[in-house]
Order: sequence, then structure tokens, then C-alpha cells
Amino acid sequence: MFQNPVAEIRGFQRMSEETTDTGTLQAGERKLRSAALATFAICAALDVYLLSVSASRLSLVPWLLLAITSIVMVGLNIRCLVTSGPTMGMIPVALTSLTPACLAGSNAFTRFSGPWWTCIVVSALTFLICAYMVCWFRRLESVYQKPADPDEDAVLVVLGGPVRNGEPTLTVQNRLAVAASLWREAPQRLIVTTGGPDTTGTTNEAESMRTWLVNHEGVPEDVILVEPRALNTTQNIAYSLKMLSEAGLSNRQVCVVTSDYHLYRALTIARRQDPTIIGMPASVPSESAIQQWCREVIVILTTGLA
Repeated sequence: MFQNPVAEIRGFQRMSEETTDTGTLQAGERKLRSAALATFAICAALDVYLLSVSASRLSLVPWLLLAITSIVMVGLNIRCLVTSGPTMGMIPVALTSLTPACLAGSNAFTRFSGPWWTCIVVSALTFLICAYMVCWFRRLESVYQKPADPDEDAVLVVLGGPVRNGEPTLTVQNRLAVAASLWREAPQRLIVTTGGPDTTGTTNEAESMRTWLVNHEGVPEDVILVEPRALNTTQNIAYSLKMLSEAGLSNRQVCVVTSDYHLYRALTIARRQDPTIIGMPASVPSESAIQQWCREVIVILTTGLA
């Protein structure tokens, strides 16, 4: 066992700065931002139209219940749009907002007319989308219901995320706070911050995460390892494990620390490389929670991890 594992491992961090194609999940998601905005705008406009034409056809209480439900869903997307920007996680939320609006609108048209049937069909489809998402949410949640306690000398691999204004986002800060808490419980544990350059190439996620741990959580630099190249979750795990192996630390238990919604995917990927890896969840900010969970389900389904 090394006297100073971090000093030993930093030699292995001077890997080639050559990076792979940045066409990662984030790059793919950026292409969907316009689609997410368009879906949100169309659904919001339909919500307004259907609720307005149904106001005089429904009694006040049922109409208010349907209107409030639809408005809440639209409001969740607006809140996410303001705080985090557009993401593909907004699409299921926007579609779900049509369910109450279409139910209200179906009462505004003559029975068996085209708009009436359209409202019923759209209501059924969006309800099915909502139910499907909820089933997946329960599946993601089941992964961290009873998280295992890391060994006293475990390596805590904290998965990275976006950096804004030189600091990790609140989502990543929550992950770092969990890692810092676990380190304080057993100071012989090591922390790995993993994440490569952002899309501009001016900021490195892992370096920003280390700085935040030192400045905000009081974690000593000599227990923090930096993996500065990974561009996605698969690389987060692979590069971190390689770094630990080359430094002679592969005998230590590895605990992946990431957001609660992300733990299912992270552990699925991690255990393909090392079945003994365990996970620890961190909470996600409430203002973007529903969109983050919806986004995660879409990612799982589109990447074949279901």
C-alpha cells in the first residue's frame, strides 16, 4: 500500500491530452434543444387554446382542476428553462401537460367531431407516456433504496457534470457534498473527481470539482485524485478504474457517487467493468428534478441500457 497514494497517482494523470470526438451524449442532446423548445411552445399554445375554449362548457370546479394541473406542468418546464436551459427532459413534461388540457377541450367540441376524437386520442397517448415514465422512475429509485456502506478505505468516484461561471452546477455540488461527507466519516478514503473539458475547452470539470471540494468542503488536496479526460459516464468509470489500477489501488472498493436519477445508468455501466462497484446517491435540485428524471429515462432507452 502506498504511503501517499495521491502523489503516486498523479504521475498517471499526465496522460495524453488528446481527446476523443466530443460528439458525446451532451453534444447529441444539444441538437435536441430546438426540438424540445418547439415541443414545449406547441404544447403550451395548445394548452392555452383548449383550456380557453372549454372554460364555458365545463363547470367551474372540474375546469379549474384540469387547468391547474396543465398549468403546473407548463410551469415546471418554464422553471427549468429559466434555471437550466432547454433539455430533452422537457419533452415528456410538455406532452403530459396536454392530458388535462385535452380532457377539458374534448368537452368543447361536438361529440364525434374531428377535434373531439383528436382530444381523446391525445389524452390517452399522453397519459400512457406519463404512466410509462412513472414506472421507470420507480425502477430508477429502486437502485438506491438501500445503498451499501462503502469500505473505510474505499475510493469515492464522483461523476462530473457542467461547470458554470467556474463552478460546478448545483447538481454536481450535491454529489461532491455527499462524497465529502463520506470522506469525513472515514478520512482514509480517497475521492476521485472525474470529468473532461467542457464544450468550449476552457474549463475542466474534474479540476473545478477538486477546487470546489477544497474551498467549500475543506477536503485536503492530498486525498483528491483528478481524472480530467472523461467525456461521458462510460469514460468516467473506465478512465478512473484504469488510473487506480495503474497506481496499484485496484484492491480498494470503488463507490460511484452521482445523482439519484443517474445511479441506475451509472451502476449498469460500471458493473460491466467491475461487478463489485457500489453506488451512493445525491439529491438533485428541485427546480430541474422532473426534467432530469425524464431526460434520464430517454437516455437509458436510446442507449440500450434498459
